[in-house]
Amino acid sequence: MNPTTRDITLSALRTALSSGAQAARIEYLWMDQTTLQSTDLTLTQLQRSSASALQMTLWVDGRVGSYSTNRLDADNLRSFIAGSIANTRLLNPDPDRTLPDLSRCYSLKPNLAPSLGNYDGTLADLDIETRKRILAAVPHTLLGTDPRIINVTANWNDRVGGRYVVDSQDWEGLQLISSIELDCQVACCVPGTDRKPSDDWYEMSFSPTGFDEALASSIARNAMRLVLPKLEPDAGPVPAGRYKVLMRPRWVCRVIDPLLNALTGTALFMERSFLLGRLGQRITSPLLTLTDRPHQQGAMGASWFDFEGVATCDLDIIREGVLSTYYISTYNARRLHTAPTVGEPMVVCMTPGTKSATDIAASAGDFIDITGFLGGNHNDVTGDFSFGIEGMLWKQGKPVRSVSGINITGNLLDLWQHVLAISSDREEINDSFLATVLFDDVSVG
Repeated sequence: MNPTTRDITLSALRTALSSGAQAARIEYLWMDQTTLQSTDLTLTQLQRSSASALQMTLWVDGRVGSYSTNRLDADNLRSFIAGSIANTRLLNPDPDRTLPDLSRCYSLKPNLAPSLGNYDGTLADLDIETRKRILAAVPHTLLGTDPRIINVTANWNDRVGGRYVVDSQDWEGLQLISSIELDCQVACCVPGTDRKPSDDWYEMSFSPTGFDEALASSIARNAMRLVLPKLEPDAGPVPAGRYKVLMRPRWVCRVIDPLLNALTGTALFMERSFLLGRLGQRITSPLLTLTDRPHQQGAMGASWFDFEGVATCDLDIIREGVLSTYYISTYNARRLHTAPTVGEPMVVCMTPGTKSATDIAASAGDFIDITGFLGGNHNDVTGDFSFGIEGMLWKQGKPVRSVSGINITGNLLDLWQHVLAISSDREEINDSFLATVLFDDVSVG
């Protein structure tokens, strides 16, 4: 963060308070982004952008308004803030929306906060030729290796930026952001049919270290590995029934995310949560333990504070099947007449089991190994779900054939009651560390 960033933000705060706001939160956001895309060996997109903006929340005479501008010179800011204060006075009063209790906020100033090891500013210095060379390694790895390949699309996206926040309680916080994502999408044909199956694989990191041609080749091979079973002539559905289903970390997030969403204060207040009133109750198999580890070194989602500035800490989310916490911001706590926690999960960790995913698969007998989700939805209120999937049918611990054109249906709480095993090996998927999960008695049709 350069001194100008801090000066602009503090100046905007002073202007808001001197112009009629009784309280304010001002956030300075900045981001540099680079996007590249190639189809086969042709670079089809190269885009670079830089953006900065001020976002402000203003408390004026019991009313609260939120505004944003990217016109950051002093004259425009004064005019913008004056107009925002006038507009806020037109809103209905909102007594529940306040700044958090300062005693709950992270106490160290940005220059004193220890590093969480999840930011690498050298990403900004990565030159375009290096990005292009790594991207090109994706199609180079696959093209010419299989006549059934139609095309290989590779995407690179990196971001470097941050968020500096101050408020009228003299609180300030800084979050720096760096991330890279590289993905490969492979489309193939099945000779003698009109089928054109495809699949993809991606890797993410906060640092360019290790993001090289070797990783790009690995991403390409993993994408092709997922496509190969779909090229079998007999790929198709299985008879409707109840099956064991294996979900690896990249797919198990599809049935973890609805649990986390149902824990938010907004969902609880709107009574659109199938976990409403379930705090302290057993909601899943005792094999499932989810914890939030917001200070885990190197984790992409790690942070000392949430979006309000409230200090984060280790939390049990689900402990041996028992729901242990909700995520309730200051605003939702006041609306729900309950104590606040923190506003959002940071680094969700699934406690590992005792057997590797490979060992679980080898000893599971007959099951469907999911290799992709094909749309679907779930009901926020009831937890009922229906997801289209594709995968591999295993019999007696060995893969037999690929399957497609099928759905898994049921209720999320019932699904999580039927956990047979959780693997000892985990993967970092976005902001979570997830394991492979083997479910029993899943309706497939």
